[in-house]
Amino acid sequence: MVNTAINSKYWYIRSHQLFNQLQEEDYKELEWISGFKSCKKNEFLYFPDNDNRKVYFIKNGFVKLGTYDDEGNEIILDILKKDDVFGNISLGENEHNSEFAVALTNDTVLCNFNVRELEKIFERRPTLAIKFTKKVGERQLSVTRRFSKIIFKDARQRLIEFFKEQVLDSGIKETKNIKLTNHLTHSDIAGLNGLARQTVTSILNQFKEEDILIADRKYFIIPDLQLLK
Repeated sequence: MVNTAINSKYWYIRSHQLFNQLQEEDYKELEWISGFKSCKKNEFLYFPDNDNRKVYFIKNGFVKLGTYDDEGNEIILDILKKDDVFGNISLGENEHNSEFAVALTNDTVLCNFNVRELEKIFERRPTLAIKFTKKVGERQLSVTRRFSKIIFKDARQRLIEFFKEQVLDSGIKETKNIKLTNHLTHSDIAGLNGLARQTVTSILNQFKEEDILIADRKYFIIPDLQLLK
C-alpha cells in the first residue's frame, strides 16, 4: 500500500506540466514533502475560518469551491477538475478563511503541499514560481470570463453556454450523442450560473421535452450539440 502511494506521487509529480524540467533533487524533495489524500463524495477538505496552509493539486476527480453569504447561503465559486490548483494559492497566511472546498466524487484524489515547504522550492526555482503564478492566474481569469459571459444572458442561454463549456472542458470532439458524467446537483448548476435551483430544474425539463439535453443523476446526454441553442 505504501509503495503504491509512493509510485503514484512519483508519476503524478513528474508528469504534471507545472513540475516538468526540474532537476532530480527538486523532484525528490517534492516527492518527500507532498502528501496524497483520497476523498469520499461530499467530504469537506477545509471549512471557512480553517487555518489552511496547504496547496492542493487535483490528481483525479472534482472539487467544489465555495463560500457563504451573510444569511448562510452557499455561493459556488468554481468547480475544479484534474490538475487544477486550489487552497492557499497566494502562499500567504490563511488566505482563504472564508472559503470551503468539498470533493464531488468518490474517486477524488489530491496531492498536497505545505505552503512554507513549497515556498522554499519556489525561492530556489523562480521559474517554477512564475509557472505556478501563471497557472493560478489562468484559472482565476477563467472564472472571471465565465461570469462575464453569463451576466447579460437570460436563464436558458446561461445553461446552454454552461453545458457547451462542459463539453469543451471534457475534451470530447464529437458533436452528436455526447455523454457527460454528471457530478453536479441542480443547486450546484444554479450556483455556478447565478440562478435559482427551481429555475434550473424547470429549464432542464424543457430541454428534455425538446430532446436537446437529458439530465439524470449520473449523466448529461446531448443528442446533437448543434441543436443545443
